Amino acid sequence: MVTMMLSFMLGAMYQPAPRDMPVAVVGATAEQAGQTVSGLEESMSGLFDLRVLDSVVEAREQVRDRTVVAAFVLPSAESPAAALISNEAAGMSQQQVVNSVFGQVAAGQQMELKAEDVAPLRDGDSMGMATMYLAMGWIMAGFMIIVVGSTAAPASRPLRKLIPIVAAWAVGISAFLWVIADVFVGAIDGHFWPLLGVGAVTVFCVAMFTAVLERFMGMLAILPVIGILMFLGVPASGAAMSIYMEPDIFRFLHEVLPMPAAVESIRSILYFGGDTVGTHLLTLGIWGAVSLVLLVVIDRIRPPRTEPYPVDGPAAGDAAASTAPPKEKKCLRFSGNLHSRCLRSTTKGRCSCSGPSLSGEFRKASVGLKRRPPADPMPGFPGHALQAGVSTSRLGHLPRLDAVYAQDWRRICARKTAAAGDARRPGVRPGGADAERPAAGHNRSHAAS
Repeated sequence: MVTMMLSFMLGAMYQPAPRDMPVAVVGATAEQAGQTVSGLEESMSGLFDLRVLDSVVEAREQVRDRTVVAAFVLPSAESPAAALISNEAAGMSQQQVVNSVFGQVAAGQQMELKAEDVAPLRDGDSMGMATMYLAMGWIMAGFMIIVVGSTAAPASRPLRKLIPIVAAWAVGISAFLWVIADVFVGAIDGHFWPLLGVGAVTVFCVAMFTAVLERFMGMLAILPVIGILMFLGVPASGAAMSIYMEPDIFRFLHEVLPMPAAVESIRSILYFGGDTVGTHLLTLGIWGAVSLVLLVVIDRIRPPRTEPYPVDGPAAGDAAASTAPPKEKKCLRFSGNLHSRCLRSTTKGRCSCSGPSLSGEFRKASVGLKRRPPADPMPGFPGHALQAGVSTSRLGHLPRLDAVYAQDWRRICARKTAAAGDARRPGVRPGGADAERPAAGHNRSHAAS
């Protein structure tokens, strides 16, 4: 993003200088104007595109309709002073250039120079930046509704839902931006309905173009969208700097990109009676219509996603398993004298109970250590099994058992209890062969597990 901004915007606006800037030279006759043009071209080659005229009225009209940047009127019998007709509303940077250059020309010829501005800027917008910021608001509103909506509300992505939503958004945000620019800031004065219409068209067409790229790239569509509409569009708009002071490629982009079309539409509405709005609306309409056709074709081939992106990113084959609630199974776990139940999830594949393990509890009960039986022993688990004292080596190997093994576990406990009782009688070896042998049913069940 930063690389694109530096490449496009800095490359366009670094070291600005006029390049073939169109300026009319008006004389009493065409021959007089032609001689002046020949002399100026020798000293200012490549800076201006000088055009010969013999009518001040025609020159003034060309300045007003932005065909030329300015008109330099030579002295005549009717008007002994030279005049420079310019257009501040068309671009303050280019007006400053022609005022400076032709002021020096008049001074070199020792001619008095009078300045005439056919469209001065309003006092509330002395730099002419309101057009650029209002157009930027339209452009940003157009692509943000798609980028944010595709993530926050993916169900709105099909065209039958997307078009009404974007249309309502375009009208609402255009009215809101007008309120900010006019009521709160005071940068513009009136013109609500024309600006509302052009703003709504701009927002809608930019949204459709963004939706096309979003279908292919998802959230990454923000990169080419900002690069084309903003980083290329702002220099090509001529709002911050005249396009005649930038590389030639931006003069071509000025005619085709949405941002210049929006800027020129606002200028035309505010200062020139809407004279070129139709042409710029045609440019915006082409962007919107072509994008809408592409959306129809793309959605026919591949219907748009309407579900949100998964957070953990499971594999596609596990999508159904990941969305279904995990199956739960009860298991038994014995912790010393305590009998606790816990839940086991099939996705984990094992019991996950809190508390000390079975073998850990029995390590505390070494041979000869006496404990009292619990007040409320577990059914089927005689409390005096611990009272007798059982070695860790005899019970430490016992696994954690599921509920289906509960009966076998009780048999094992009974055998251990009997072995502990034999240890009290003289002549009987504790933990005889029967005590070490687990129940046959338990062996079969555990092997099957």
